[in-house]
Amino acid sequence: MEGNPTVGMIKIALHLINRRNRIPLHRRGKGWSGKENRHVRCNNKKIRMRAKLLILCIAIILIACKSNQNIAGKYSSNFAENGFFITKIDLKHDKSFHYKFSGDLIHTELDGSFKIKDNTLYLRFDKLKREIDISDTITNWFNENPYDLKRENGIEYHLKYKIRGNRLYTYNLESGKIVRRIKKYTNRRKYIVFGPKCYKKEWYLRKIDE
Repeated sequence: MEGNPTVGMIKIALHLINRRNRIPLHRRGKGWSGKENRHVRCNNKKIRMRAKLLILCIAIILIACKSNQNIAGKYSSNFAENGFFITKIDLKHDKSFHYKFSGDLIHTELDGSFKIKDNTLYLRFDKLKREIDISDTITNWFNENPYDLKRENGIEYHLKYKIRGNRLYTYNLESGKIVRRIKKYTNRRKYIVFGPKCYKKEWYLRKIDE
């Protein structure tokens, strides 16, 4: 742990917070004006404030790094989109992934690689849009990539998700905004005995254990 630069930065910040640059009691009064004393106290407050901001920045970086390090795993929609479609993504430790979109008469499975930047997950499929390998069988022709290749922050991708803890929030392909809520279709009433059977609910891909 001692060789960890992050630990060293935290130690420096703590040292700055606990540092006492106030004038010793035996030197106060004689030869020191009240204005000088106030000036030193003001500098002390600034040092402690900067140190606290430094620790806050380090904590945010550590949380982001931890989130990115634990991104590997299997994710699935928390409920069916439009009452039919379920998205599943298996993110692997080697930065590859397996994508599955199925429901009704649609079934698509694609592989690719992913990158992470600013808590955003970028998925790039091995196949380009509408590309079909000669080796594909008739059943695999449905596994074509329907998404356009885009570029953002120097990263090429077909789909992107916002990482928030163990959840992945998708982006709307047209507006580029995060999709937070969609319609949920169910046989149950929203409020058990009354309310609509179709209503908007928070939608995301959650990390699952299989």
